[in-house]
Amino acid sequence: MINAQFGVPEQYRNTFSPDQVDDYVVAAEQHYTPQLDYHNWEHAQDVMRGVDVIADKLEAQGVFIGRNALKIAAAWHDAGFHEDTPESFNSKEEYSAYLLDNFLEGKPVEAAVQRMLIRNPIVATFHRHPTHRMPAELVLHRADTANIGGPVEGFIEANIKLWHESSGISKEGWLRHVNQTARFIEFTAVEHDYESLIRNVELTDTSVDVNDELFSFAAARNIAALQEMTEAPIR
Repeated sequence: MINAQFGVPEQYRNTFSPDQVDDYVVAAEQHYTPQLDYHNWEHAQDVMRGVDVIADKLEAQGVFIGRNALKIAAAWHDAGFHEDTPESFNSKEEYSAYLLDNFLEGKPVEAAVQRMLIRNPIVATFHRHPTHRMPAELVLHRADTANIGGPVEGFIEANIKLWHESSGISKEGWLRHVNQTARFIEFTAVEHDYESLIRNVELTDTSVDVNDELFSFAAARNIAALQEMTEAPIR
């Protein structure tokens, strides 16, 4: 059983109404482009679904993490990914958070909620972010990387899309992507076992897409399958 203290303070649990969530999510879509194979609106919707799955598991154990706020964060977490990120931002994730900040300006959103449940979790989805110490950060990161601990077919397809976006269509680019993914997964799988964050890992070590399969087990299986693909999967 996960300790209820893992969740957010009670006053922040139901910060946004369903209508607000719908409005803020719809506004995010314009900041995505279908020209990207992976970081597109379909991916943002997948992450929103992942937040719902994780929130369901948490709430069944009496833990509340501000589901509606995190769904808004999920909708915006890769906003503007296709744009050239201004040099004043350290990452595309910081730029996405900036776009959301601009959208929320003047809207009835408490500053602490915006920072704790929306802005910080978005910034923390950066793949080189050192750790995810806060519950909302960990949950959004977990939903964002759900394919790592999901069915192998979906994991392979996601990586082909990511490769098309970032590495160029070549055998060298593919092998470089596989090696980078293996290092990232090693970090991610270890992170989901944080004893310093929560003492029990039933939630964070459970796959979003496969019932009763451990995230760490699926991640090891998936990266092994990816590493066996020594030939670039050119379409």
